[in-house]
Amino acid sequence: MEELTSRGVTDVYCCGLAYDVCVGATAFHALEHGFRTIIIDDAVRGVCLEDIAKTKSQLTQQGAIIVQSDEVGQLVSGEDRRPELGLQAAINVANNHYLLHQDNHTLCQ
Repeated sequence: MEELTSRGVTDVYCCGLAYDVCVGATAFHALEHGFRTIIIDDAVRGVCLEDIAKTKSQLTQQGAIIVQSDEVGQLVSGEDRRPELGLQAAINVANNHYLLHQDNHTLCQ
């Protein structure tokens, strides 16, 4: 994650194998670290249909969005400005502000 943040990455686009294992784990970690997380649904395959559905539900509940590959270009260019991604950005700013304030408070003591 340090490499991504040092390069100014804000969005993580996930695709690959397997939806309910590797792709899901990557997406969950991206969300945990405050990245706006996008799953490219038609570029992902999974192992178990039941687990895929569960993973999708959990990811969207945590703020990830699920799109099709033909939507990615508009997301990257900023033409598609989904409210969910704006909410995640606002949460990231609030968390960073809180952490910065905590660090300054600790330094002042």
